[in-house]
Amino acid sequence: MKTRILCLLFCVLLLTACADNAGQEVNPETSPAAAEGEETATPEPLLPDADFEGYEFNIMGREKGAQSALWDTVDVYAEAENGDAINDAVYRRNVKLEEKYNFEIIFTPMEVANHVNLINNSVLAGDNIYDTALMHTQNCASLVLKNAILDLNTVEYLDFSQPWWDTQTIGDITVTGKTFFVMGEINITDNDATWCVMFNKMIRENHSAAVPDLYQLVRDGGWTLDRLNEYAAGVAADLDGDGKMAWDQDMWGVIHQYETANCLFLASGTKTFAKDTDGNLIYNLNSDDASGIFAVVHDFFATNADCAIITDSLTVDNMWNVVSRGTFKADRALFYIGPVANVRLIRDMETSFGILPLPKIRDTQEKHFNTMQYNNATAYTIPVTAENTARTGLILEALAIESVDTLTPAYYDITLKSKASRDEESGEMLDIIFANRIFDMSFAFNTVGTYSFLQTQVKSSTNNFASAEASNREAFISKLDDIMESIDKSD
Repeated sequence: MKTRILCLLFCVLLLTACADNAGQEVNPETSPAAAEGEETATPEPLLPDADFEGYEFNIMGREKGAQSALWDTVDVYAEAENGDAINDAVYRRNVKLEEKYNFEIIFTPMEVANHVNLINNSVLAGDNIYDTALMHTQNCASLVLKNAILDLNTVEYLDFSQPWWDTQTIGDITVTGKTFFVMGEINITDNDATWCVMFNKMIRENHSAAVPDLYQLVRDGGWTLDRLNEYAAGVAADLDGDGKMAWDQDMWGVIHQYETANCLFLASGTKTFAKDTDGNLIYNLNSDDASGIFAVVHDFFATNADCAIITDSLTVDNMWNVVSRGTFKADRALFYIGPVANVRLIRDMETSFGILPLPKIRDTQEKHFNTMQYNNATAYTIPVTAENTARTGLILEALAIESVDTLTPAYYDITLKSKASRDEESGEMLDIIFANRIFDMSFAFNTVGTYSFLQTQVKSSTNNFASAEASNREAFISKLDDIMESIDKSD
């Protein structure tokens, strides 16, 4: 990640130097020419000077504290510096740009459950209440179906080929050349919502004869689901000797949840909705590849008695903190599969822990693939009723650029690498995790049903994937057709 940050910082410095050439006409479609014989990165767009005359730029986001403070929107607005790294980075970023372009960021936190209706109703009324909205990717996808948000590729000044945008994920999100929601250095919840594997370093060291250096295993390409299963089985133990495994008494190999089925399926690099050469979404769950991948994932759930699967049926207050994170912090699990956000939540853990990417599902995979929680990851979008999309595009692009040397280092280097993860190797693993993210559009369009379908199927003791997929195929494809029809109708 340090390499990535340095690359981004270089791009920002180059952009700033070019922008300082006062008196020159600025064309956002061009970039400075490289000196003869010099290697250059992708040409950078130039943002023009502008005076927005005190305009109040309204960004809608998630309300505070509805589920937990962990998922509050903290990357949009900060009232003042308070010593918190992320808060202060956001404040400095915003003040600099507000002064440069003479505008004011107004953050409007709204209840997540109302996001779709708020934007859609505003569009239907022809209002321009929100210049942009930072919403869950599932809510963004819902608005695509309502034709309520813009194809961001039509917005002036936004350039998603630049390194301050998550170009790989945006490539997955883009359908027939249209991109309706985006993420990048400008926001951090997409990072927090990205799946990873944490491991207890003390437990690993106590079983070092059976569990190798896991960091080196990743480097060597051998970190697979089979290896995770093997090491988990060697560690799990009925500590109280009562002949059964209990989450609050015994030693577990892995702690996870049924949602893990989704992230492990995508960890193979296979998607439920693929794309053809024209960028159209195509149904993929009926492929041999998908069936084979699911068989591996199903076996992980059905045959591994060493896993503590956390479900909503547990009658425990503050379940995720007490049962999942609590068990891991109490040194009663070797592995913990969950979003990166958990890293910050367990940073008071006395025992050192490490971070790993999701394991490869097949030995033949060239790299690890990591996806995100689609109901927690956030992305920016613009309502179709936006009055001045050029202004919105310039401000968003400027915020993304300025986040490179403010928000990005605050999040990666301070919040994760220095305070939470406790070794340089974990930082190296985070680089791998964020550099190889995969996004499945059928999971974002959660009304399709594939997301819940996979979770339902892994709960069965027998693998009924083939017959269940065949029974649901027509409904899945019908929903896919609706999605493509909505995308085709969008401007």
